[in-house]
Amino acid sequence: MIRHHHGYLILHCDGGPAVAFRDGFAVWALNGVMVSKKIAETPAEKLDPLIFAKERNVEIRKEILRKIGVDRLQQKLGSKLLDSGVLTFPDVNDDPMPREAAYELHLINLSGSTGEWPYLRMWNPSEHCWHLEAVPRECRTVGEALKFRNGGEFVHLAPLS
Repeated sequence: MIRHHHGYLILHCDGGPAVAFRDGFAVWALNGVMVSKKIAETPAEKLDPLIFAKERNVEIRKEILRKIGVDRLQQKLGSKLLDSGVLTFPDVNDDPMPREAAYELHLINLSGSTGEWPYLRMWNPSEHCWHLEAVPRECRTVGEALKFRNGGEFVHLAPLS
C-alpha cells in the first residue's frame, strides 16, 4: 500500500505486506521503513516489547515504538521515573509549537547485558505522539538529557507540577 505523508508517497501497511508480487516476493514497511514480516503483521497488542530492546536499527525501533505505544512499552519493559520538567518556549506569533512542553527521564529495562538505560520521554508535536529517545547512560536529569540532545546548549527547565 502506498500512502501520502507530508506530500510524499511512502510504503506502509500495518497487518500485511506493503507490496506483494505474484511470484511471492513481498516487502513489509511501516511509514516508509522496511520492517520484518513479524513486526508488520503481528497486531500491536501481541508484539513482545522486548523486540524493541533487541532491535539495533533506530528507524525500525521508532516504528516498533509507534506501533506498540510508549505507555505499553514502558509498562511491559519496566520503567522508573528519574526526573521531570517543563521547558517554556518564547511566545512567537504564528508559531504552532506549544508554549510549554513536558519532559520526563525514565530508566527503561532493556534486559540482557544492556540492563536499564535512560530514555527521554517527550511529546512530538509534528507526529502528535509521545516519543522516547535514548540518551547517554550517565544522564540522570531531564536537563542533562536535553543538553546532550541539543548539542551541549543550556536549557532552562521549570519543575513539572
